Amino acid sequence: MFEIKKYAISIIATIILIVVESMVSCGMAAFSNLSVLDIKKRAENGEKKAARLLSVMVQIEQYKSFVSLLMTTLNLAIGFIYSRRLLYWSAIATRFSTDTTKVIILNRLFQFVGMFLLVYLVFLVGNAIPGRAALKKSEDKAYRFSGLLLAMMKVFRVFVLFIEKTVYILFYITGRKWSEYQDSVTEEEIRFIVNEGLEQGVLENTEVEMISNIMEMDEKEVRDVMTRRTQIQALDGNITIEETIQFMLEESYSRFPVYEGDIDNIIGIVFWKDITKYYIQKKDIHAPIKKLAKKAYLVPDTQKVNVLFQEMQIKKISMAIAIDEYGQTVGIVAMEDILEEIVGNIYDEFDADERMIIKQREGRYFMRGLASLEDVAKELNLHMDKELEDYDTLNGFLISQIGHIPNEKEKVNIIYQGYEFRVVDIKDRMIRFVRVHKEEKEKVMP
Repeated sequence: MFEIKKYAISIIATIILIVVESMVSCGMAAFSNLSVLDIKKRAENGEKKAARLLSVMVQIEQYKSFVSLLMTTLNLAIGFIYSRRLLYWSAIATRFSTDTTKVIILNRLFQFVGMFLLVYLVFLVGNAIPGRAALKKSEDKAYRFSGLLLAMMKVFRVFVLFIEKTVYILFYITGRKWSEYQDSVTEEEIRFIVNEGLEQGVLENTEVEMISNIMEMDEKEVRDVMTRRTQIQALDGNITIEETIQFMLEESYSRFPVYEGDIDNIIGIVFWKDITKYYIQKKDIHAPIKKLAKKAYLVPDTQKVNVLFQEMQIKKISMAIAIDEYGQTVGIVAMEDILEEIVGNIYDEFDADERMIIKQREGRYFMRGLASLEDVAKELNLHMDKELEDYDTLNGFLISQIGHIPNEKEKVNIIYQGYEFRVVDIKDRMIRFVRVHKEEKEKVMP
């Protein structure tokens, strides 16, 4: 009678532990399926249910080892109960045979079967079913089990802190940095989450594009976003302030690089607001403009865009001069150029239509020679082989196909990957405008 009671207590204890494990699994799965931002917003609006959920979510994030410790403890407790009843399998084995060898074999077999059934039962009832059930009405289930999780966290908090401090001490003794081994999110995980948000309608196409552009900033160099040397509008430092005002009134920019001698010797940047302030104060408008130029910020053209962006923010700089390895000026980068890499082209009321690629109708385009070759390939669905990867702009690629610098009267037609590129304007040894259309397949008469 005592033995039966003992086995009954073991079975009941095992069932209770499995039920607790299933409740914890269901609660944790439900919490992981909730939107932190949504819950936080509702909690800030005074919703009590959301406030309680947020409290649990914050503590779960703070004590990340809690779940692992709790589940391990529950499974160890179930395993301990099972191990205490191993003699039960020996008793069953002796009923099938009196041969010692057979009894040992049967005993091991029954123990293995019992362990397999227990593991299967614990996984099925304690993890798989609750985890799946939590996906439906996640918020209700999370709220229902929030009290249990809070209670469990209070019980295990001391143990979790003790374990974390122990790990920290071991890392310190072995000379490793604790911060290097803390949880981090990879770029691939972020991209996966963003794509999931797009598919589920949480994020718009423009938002996904901006996030992707931000993540790609550490891969881009200054040379990829700068205004190139041939397009720079710079001022000779020796011209007068009066001449500068006349020049700037005809342009749509508010700042210009100032050079002395030639453009490879940029000595500063002049701002429209400084000139107008100087003019209003009726000082010498016949003085050279270099007098008002502020020191230019020079950067290598190989510098990463995200690094330059941070430097410009810290130093409050709106324009930088890009220099190549030979010390020559190769371009300029304004803060606006970097922002356009994130949000796309920024136009104001003074900007003409300077879109690099204009789709006129299906299969027909009007492009600028300085259009990014990567953007052209993306628009036309061209295969980015080695031939395309060697060039930055459509102009550079087309000139490579021609094999020489075309003159302004030369007619150029190039066929590439099913598209015809027809040059319509050449100026200053550069292809300015190109018409592109998809080749029509020859119709075969029946």
